[in-house]
Amino acid sequence: MKTYKIYLAMMIMFFGISSCTKEDGIYAENGSSGIIELADLVARASSTAYATSSKSLAAQAEVDCPIVVNYTGADAAPEDVTVTLAFDPTIVSTMTTTAVPLTVLDVSLYTVPTYTVVIPKGEKKATMHIKVKTAAFDFTKNYALGIIIKSSSAGTISGNYGKGLFRIIAKNDYDGVYAYKTSAATSLLPNRSVSTKLVTIGQYTVQIDPGLLSNYTNVVTYTVDPVTNLVTVTCPSLGVQTPQDTRSNWNPTTKVMTVFWKQANGARTFEETFTYTGSR
Repeated sequence: MKTYKIYLAMMIMFFGISSCTKEDGIYAENGSSGIIELADLVARASSTAYATSSKSLAAQAEVDCPIVVNYTGADAAPEDVTVTLAFDPTIVSTMTTTAVPLTVLDVSLYTVPTYTVVIPKGEKKATMHIKVKTAAFDFTKNYALGIIIKSSSAGTISGNYGKGLFRIIAKNDYDGVYAYKTSAATSLLPNRSVSTKLVTIGQYTVQIDPGLLSNYTNVVTYTVDPVTNLVTVTCPSLGVQTPQDTRSNWNPTTKVMTVFWKQANGARTFEETFTYTGSR
């Protein structure tokens, strides 16, 4: 009888441990099945309140910004899973710092057809579509949306990736990484050849990053006329001689920008060529 009781106690202990281990395996946030999460978020550091993602979108009257919901694990959803999302502006305010000032994307700049999506049985993803009016952005602001998974009909909402900050970045047709060259006639840094960036600051305007000649801090911007493809230059610290050189242009086929300009007093000449190599 004593032996039987010891055996029974051991069996209860064994099955109890097995049951707990199985439950932990299902719901642990380590890629196991059953976790509902926002996809595309960059891994969150322990010191960071929320995981983040950046959505770079073309500057257009309206462009689609997909927000993907993921069912984790090797297996697909065992049934249709209905997921409801929502916006939480407190995420944006929490993540705003002096170094990275963020502005909640105004409701006038987007529409959402539906906040509820369904991960079909046998599938692992569903997408909420935000229609964003990027051409109407104030390009001096860093827009963002705080997005949360509000509810799910099955599975467990992720503790780390059930909420996140999504930066919404508008990029015009000229934004990107470029092979940058200057001519032999260019002042200060002739025959320069480096990689540089053109960064959107308006629907048709980009700024070289770093500044003048991709070397100095002087701000230089380039504005493309969308009808003629002619380019005009501004450089507040040096000024630009007017009328500006009409040879300055953007070739939308080859994605090459060729620019000719002089300092306002004519003291310096600049001849630059930007050849697109990829998105930034």
